[in-house]
Amino acid sequence: MGRPAKFKKEHALEIAVETFWEKGYEATSVNELAKAMSITRSSFYNCFKSREALFDEVLDLYGQSAPDYFLNSLAKDEPIIPAIRKVVRQLCKERASDPEARGCLIINCLAQADMKNDAASHLTATLKARIDRYEALLTKAIKRGEIPPYENVALAAQTLFTHLIGINLISKIVRDEEELWAAAEIALEGLGLGQPD
Repeated sequence: MGRPAKFKKEHALEIAVETFWEKGYEATSVNELAKAMSITRSSFYNCFKSREALFDEVLDLYGQSAPDYFLNSLAKDEPIIPAIRKVVRQLCKERASDPEARGCLIINCLAQADMKNDAASHLTATLKARIDRYEALLTKAIKRGEIPPYENVALAAQTLFTHLIGINLISKIVRDEEELWAAAEIALEGLGLGQPD
């Protein structure tokens, strides 16, 4: 028995996102994924090759809906600090409006990961790339005079990203958007990324 005639890979990827989000990478088997997609195990391997390869596609798809995705296509002259603040504000809004309080798929999977497998390596690389992007943006903002220089811009980027991870985690408990944003504002101000006067 092959894939159903109406099998759509895009729909299957959306199902995989939800399945990994619910159970985590480590706890999700190929059998569970195939069952959720209404396909056979052999059809799963024909379409996705492996659970790891599917997870890579899931991370790419998930990344396209992340609150910071638009940072990849900022206009050359667009101010950096308002864009970063927009990311944080959007993150607070999305996490508070999720009725299931799921947090971030990537952070959830990394927290459960066996750090010796390929999925953990991909998760780590994904997060490292985001930290590097924030470092590049902060460096650009400093060069433009949007913010004063940091003693260590790499450490500032890591601190900012750590705060974003914290929002993802605390939003599982703090369900009010304005409360999340108020806490975020304190952290942003501490990094010199507060609202300009």
